[in-house]
Amino acid sequence: MLTTEPARLDASGVVLTNEIAERYRTDKGRSRHRYTNFYGSMLGDHRDRILNVTEAGVRSGASIRLWLDLFPKAHVWGLDVSWKEYRDHVNHLRNHDPRLHLATCCRNQLDVDGARLVPNSMDLVIEDAGNHDLALQTLLFPLLWPLVRLGGYYVIEDVDDQRGGLQFTQNHSGLHPTIQRILENNYAFMVDSTPGMTESQWKMWQEAGQRRPVGGLHWVHSRSVHNSHLLVIRRVQR
Repeated sequence: MLTTEPARLDASGVVLTNEIAERYRTDKGRSRHRYTNFYGSMLGDHRDRILNVTEAGVRSGASIRLWLDLFPKAHVWGLDVSWKEYRDHVNHLRNHDPRLHLATCCRNQLDVDGARLVPNSMDLVIEDAGNHDLALQTLLFPLLWPLVRLGGYYVIEDVDDQRGGLQFTQNHSGLHPTIQRILENNYAFMVDSTPGMTESQWKMWQEAGQRRPVGGLHWVHSRSVHNSHLLVIRRVQR
């Protein structure tokens, strides 16, 4: 029987994800990249089913704390090439939560092997490392992709047209054959996190992005050219 009653949409996962992100001041939250709208929509209502999460690019550990709180049953692996600046702070997190594991990684396959990361074990792998240019993203992609289990997700954050990110969508034939195969044989899509911003919110966000140039380039150039895109791949092929 058809009904005109509106469907009840449970947005609690999105709300919670945003609340945790703001609590820890990670730049994934609504005041910066707004990635938490996506993560909350995709995974927030399945929090208890997420058991293993890896993030490459940890810095102060704000997003690591997000994953630990959002996924109460998950073990979280934090990977970074250097812990010098934030070592004491991140070690404090590890000492207070046995679900957190840290490793120096990932310049190459030896680093991945040394971190004792198990292939086909991760529900979610997030790559948020370095300056987010195509060279680093395509270096880490084939190293970390094997960790993703069937049905799991690999997410590259801060994909930026100015730093070569368009190759993932407009000319992926120019990428390494391994990456081409991954994109072509699994579910891959790009997410722009900025729709829904008012004009005043957009201007404030653009000004903030332009105050943080990297390599002579601003993070935010225009509505379509900015660094708040996610490349998301769901693994459907072994």
